[in-house]
Amino acid sequence: MTTLQPKLTNESFLTGTQSSQPSSAEAKIYNFVARAPIPTKIANTVSIDDLVAEFEKDPKMASGIASARQKLADEVYAEKAGTLSHMRLKAGLSQTQLASIVGTSQPHIARIEAGKNDPGTELIGKVADALKLDATLVFKAIHHQIKQRK
Repeated sequence: MTTLQPKLTNESFLTGTQSSQPSSAEAKIYNFVARAPIPTKIANTVSIDDLVAEFEKDPKMASGIASARQKLADEVYAEKAGTLSHMRLKAGLSQTQLASIVGTSQPHIARIEAGKNDPGTELIGKVADALKLDATLVFKAIHHQIKQRK
């Protein structure tokens, strides 16, 4: 048997022995997730968030990026219409932009969109105003996402 040593932390490698007689049997599968350290900044590079923010300083570019988000909502989130992510993208906003408008952080918006956080009525109202939608629609989208996580 040859044992291969992984070169990357997420690379798999062969263990055990190979059988000439394939068979099937019930097996337990274990999953282990390890947190990776935050990568160090590489010289002469820019994060995608910083790059997009730089582009959005130009009104024409900002308009184009907002339009691209709206198209993305229809293309990528077509089957998830009615979710907060879809609504935000249809409004042409990034999570960071929505967070700034409603007075919270981008990670908080991400957790709300994932159904991990219940934002409360005040923030739901602010999100609805920012997206120019009825608060009931926003509430239903968030409530549905939270229910799906349970």
